[in-house]
Amino acid sequence: MLNSLSEGCPASINYNGISYPIVRIYKDALYYNKNIKKIIIEDSEQPLIVDKNALPNDITSLYIGRNIEDTDIFSNNPYLKELTFGPNFTTVNSRMFYNCTAIECISTQNVQTIGDKAFATAINLTILLLAIRFQVWAVQLFKIHLSSILMLKT
Repeated sequence: MLNSLSEGCPASINYNGISYPIVRIYKDALYYNKNIKKIIIEDSEQPLIVDKNALPNDITSLYIGRNIEDTDIFSNNPYLKELTFGPNFTTVNSRMFYNCTAIECISTQNVQTIGDKAFATAINLTILLLAIRFQVWAVQLFKIHLSSILMLKT
């Protein structure tokens, strides 16, 4: 029984000494496994395509280490509380986390673009960890009362 992808969704797999990049997760790949609560998508410069309903929508913790070519792939998850974006994750697509009302903490290192309504319903967001260069961005984007905004040196 798979309870966590805490070892990570690898950026590539090796077969017969050849490394093949993982570029897509197809519909229903893990969607019906309700035991997975934490997902780590490993760091990579190669974007990842994730089909709708490829991953479970009741995870509580998510690390994204590379850009994902989809818009609302993680939307409508009422259990997602913690988001961490790795150094190669630069774009939060429109509605990517729309209707994820349980989000409490977002940690980011290098986000440069945030799409429309990406966090529009993050009503429980209380902690935002971000690089200093994003201070103005955070205040304008999250028109919510945050109890803590911690600035990291870049």
